[in-house]
Amino acid sequence: MIVAAAIAIFVGSPWSLQPIAVGTTQGAAIKAAPPVGDSCLIGRWIGSKESAPGDWTWNNEVVAVSGLTGFVLTFSAGGSETYDLAASQPLIGDYHGHQIKIVVRGSVTYRIHADGSHFVQSGRSGRSTVTFFYDGVLQPGGTVSFPLNTISYACGAQSLQIRSPAGNAGYGPTVDDLTRSAASPSASQSVISSVGSTLATPADLLHAPMTLLVNALIALALVLLVTFPSHLFNRTYEENHVGIRAWWERRLPWLKRLRAKPAKLRAPIRADASFVVVVLSGGVLAALLDPQFGPNLRTLALLVGAALALTAGFAVGAIAAGLYRVARHRAGPWQLHALPSGLVVAAFCVLISRLTDFQPGYLYGLIGGVAFARSLSEREEGHVVALTSVVTLVVSVAAWLLWVPVSAASSADPTGFGWALLSNFLAALFVSGTVGLLISLVPLRFLPGEKLARWHRWAWGSVFGLAGLAVIEVMLRPQSAGAHVASVPFWTTAILFVGFGAASLVFWGYFRMSKPAVTAGASNVESGRDR
Repeated sequence: MIVAAAIAIFVGSPWSLQPIAVGTTQGAAIKAAPPVGDSCLIGRWIGSKESAPGDWTWNNEVVAVSGLTGFVLTFSAGGSETYDLAASQPLIGDYHGHQIKIVVRGSVTYRIHADGSHFVQSGRSGRSTVTFFYDGVLQPGGTVSFPLNTISYACGAQSLQIRSPAGNAGYGPTVDDLTRSAASPSASQSVISSVGSTLATPADLLHAPMTLLVNALIALALVLLVTFPSHLFNRTYEENHVGIRAWWERRLPWLKRLRAKPAKLRAPIRADASFVVVVLSGGVLAALLDPQFGPNLRTLALLVGAALALTAGFAVGAIAAGLYRVARHRAGPWQLHALPSGLVVAAFCVLISRLTDFQPGYLYGLIGGVAFARSLSEREEGHVVALTSVVTLVVSVAAWLLWVPVSAASSADPTGFGWALLSNFLAALFVSGTVGLLISLVPLRFLPGEKLARWHRWAWGSVFGLAGLAVIEVMLRPQSAGAHVASVPFWTTAILFVGFGAASLVFWGYFRMSKPAVTAGASNVESGRDR
């Protein structure tokens, strides 16, 4: 058990050097050297990884950590060295099976002089902050310092490795690997969105097996929490659906007219146009997840990437369902089918994300599908939901794995529209797929999860639990964005599901307390319909 006021102290420069000299003669270096001392260093470098075996302590024990992908190190010809940690990933370590996450923010500038193999720091300025998390839970206290050092390095045309002595005696040096980048863009020039840059990586999650175990238990609890309220809601609705339908039709007469119309496929052009409008609207809602939404390339890259992700997610499910129908000889006419009601859920997810400052945010992807003319049996409908859910989950996880190297490439080129677009696409494909599954598999009437649960309760629990684990592990606990790793989104999600349970109880209680004659009448009508 960790003490609440635990202190983690960092000593030594957080970026290291490499004791390999550049292959130039001393006379040539002196003759051509700018004030910084070594022209090879001049420019902007992006950190790909830091390994610090002996710099950080937790409860007076040294903890080896690694990470910090995305920090920016800039050397000027005039002899300045600036560390910018605004977009860096956390440092991750293991403390007796528990994950330690360290988020460093700020910017620090030194005066330096290099000789081809070492540079000496002097004249420090700037400010930095540090935040610590234990198994994803914010911990109070902690300090970080950036002392002056003599650092060794090896500089090449496109790569730089720096090594600094460990802050604690007896440990190896802190090693940073960096790649050369283009000139530093301003904040307005960067097209990297919060959606495409703030997912946790597999490396973040593998450091603490206890965190994975706890998250798996939370996912199991989620399955159990949803099961009873859903069953209660469905049973109450089935027993009283005639009265519920009449209540709504009295207030919204157009529902009665809509129900009276025979079910048929709409005109193809109208259906296709509706689908395009809904998908583009979903892309706009996804772009609103980014705090810098506006008329800029950053928003355009996110809007297009998210719209493509929503389309790809729909295509994956449609292809899986179509192949099942072909295998079962149930193929027939079909057309695109927009779900405007899904936009309401998506808008609510965006609102919750912005109110809680959650990044990358909740992106609901169930806003369209395919309507088939031929109906399926109850058992076959369960098969289709199971198949499409598993395929969607597999594609979502694959997109997350592909996102890791793409995100690193995007960080190295913050103004590159193509890399940002691809990063947004992969991140949105993962987020919309897993969040969409988590919501749509709630076993309520009118949701796909009810068909799956009605066919096979264990199959539903397995797929729903895996989708919940993916969302909790990658997005909620722990989260990946350095400045957004608070536990507010996790508890917000928990409260929403608890609220769903409470609403189901209120729904049941209302009809339970209603007049027995009304309830009995509704039950008799329903029973007569089922026979």
